[in-house]
Amino acid sequence: MNKEHVIEVPSVGGTYVLKCKNYAGFWISSIDGMELGDDEDMHNVAREWYTVIIEGNVMTVTIASNECPDDRTLDIGIRCGNATDGFTFEQSKAEGR
Repeated sequence: MNKEHVIEVPSVGGTYVLKCKNYAGFWISSIDGMELGDDEDMHNVAREWYTVIIEGNVMTVTIASNECPDDRTLDIGIRCGNATDGFTFEQSKAEGR
């Protein structure tokens, strides 16, 4: 992860585990710039090519293989009380495309 909280993901995908040192727990506030609704689980988000699970102070992000001809990006906003932060996962396009 670089200083801007960008994590480079290879086209084959992967699983990333991030641990919060300062808080006992936190939640997902937004995915790709969209705030989560009141009816959505703010600790478990699953979409077509990724899952984000928060258990206590640990966030596990699993990104599937990218079979598309384009790079793709996942932005995750997190919150604990009035503290906010975020991470960006940039996945390269499929090999040979």
